[in-house]
Amino acid sequence: MKKLLLMPVILFPVYVFAGGLVTNTSQSAMFTRFQCRDASLDIDAAYYNPAGLVHLSDGFYLSLNNQVAGRLKQVTASYERLNEGQPLKYEGKLTNPLFPGVYAVYKTGRFAFSAGVNPISGDGVTSYDGGLPSGDIFLADRTSVVNSTLSTPDDDIDFGTVKYDRSDRTEKSRLLSIGYQLNIAYNLDNRFSVAAGIRIVDTRNYTRSSIDNIYWVHTSNTGTTELVRPVSYTETVVNVSEANDTTVAGADTRSALTEALDEIKSWESIADISFTGTGITPVISINYAPDLKTNWAFKYEFRTSIDLLTEVRSDNAGISNYLNGSVENVSIPAMLSLGLTKIKGNRFKYFAGLHYYFDKPLQFEGRKLEDIEIIERNSYELAFGGEYIINNRYRASSGISISKPGVNAEYYNEHRYTGNSVTLGAGVGLMLGSYIDLNLGASYTMYSESEIIREYDPADGVNTPVAIKDIYDSRGWVLSAGIDFLFGKKTK
Repeated sequence: MKKLLLMPVILFPVYVFAGGLVTNTSQSAMFTRFQCRDASLDIDAAYYNPAGLVHLSDGFYLSLNNQVAGRLKQVTASYERLNEGQPLKYEGKLTNPLFPGVYAVYKTGRFAFSAGVNPISGDGVTSYDGGLPSGDIFLADRTSVVNSTLSTPDDDIDFGTVKYDRSDRTEKSRLLSIGYQLNIAYNLDNRFSVAAGIRIVDTRNYTRSSIDNIYWVHTSNTGTTELVRPVSYTETVVNVSEANDTTVAGADTRSALTEALDEIKSWESIADISFTGTGITPVISINYAPDLKTNWAFKYEFRTSIDLLTEVRSDNAGISNYLNGSVENVSIPAMLSLGLTKIKGNRFKYFAGLHYYFDKPLQFEGRKLEDIEIIERNSYELAFGGEYIINNRYRASSGISISKPGVNAEYYNEHRYTGNSVTLGAGVGLMLGSYIDLNLGASYTMYSESEIIREYDPADGVNTPVAIKDIYDSRGWVLSAGIDFLFGKKTK
């Protein structure tokens, strides 16, 4: 009998935060309320536009940000052996109270030195209290195999039939990569400035899964039904058969069930596996400010290669298919961003940005995505925002970002899926004093629902593929707050 294969995501979650398939771009409270910071000349430019920091006046700047995120992920599966073929919905929930972004800038003369710490990939811990479809499908398939064995003629003994009913299953996974970045920016001629940076990415992911309290529905030859536990029921059947029959057919039934018994015992299992690794991302940035009311920005982040070390902390039945100490190479894709900030009159600011992700050359599960044809094109994201300056103390803003991933149907499974998304954000800025600025923001992300029909091999000895229909959906929200300490004033 085939063992259950647990497949935790390594670097491909569905994000409630803005970004591509892997990269987070929601890295400050100002981003939450604008949805676009690519041509920023504020402190969060330490991440979005390091070259633009030369337009701060000399001094030291510090920005402390945190985002609280919530997300609902839904997978609805329809399979003929599960729930009488009717759809079953599985829900995963995330509430992440800590998603910080910390930035520091020191500007002196033509130079600006900056540093940042933020979650560059992943969005925290997601829990599925009812597990995911693969677990139920596996148990339904294996129950079908056992039921075929029970149906083997055994003289006058009629064992009836069994059908998978339910189990207590949980799955929890954490996907998080923290980036530690340093940049140096240089002002060439007050219009053009350049910056170079390096980011160290520290990845610490884990997955924990458990299956217990499995139940079958047993229907006797008289039509009565009862809930039974697989191990105890199978042991009873073997003992009854042995006590009442010695024919070849009966012996074959007992042999098959005895062989299956060890496998059935392994169905109630637990796995606890972690994946850790580090990578390095070079970053270059160019800023062009043709006048006091216009600013253009360009940034390119190189591909980050990460060797993830697998640690199998617990796997009591060998169900995970991961080898302790094995190493697998995965990647965060290269990203290009373009941004524009425009000031109109004395009250309005407008923002526009483009993020383009070079997903096609990625390494995933040890293979190039282009070789297994699950990505058709590179992903991109468009963002627009605006701010109205009410007075010297208060500002109000809103924005929208539109994400277009380049994946096809082969990309989708219960652990990784993403559709086109739209994120709406809004918020306020408040000057609390001459050197302290507070930003508050909120955003809501809506993903397009994706319906995927896939071919599935039940692996039950029949080798006849069947169709499974999966429906994927997700919604998410973010609340953010940031406080900036301005020990110097911007010159534009």
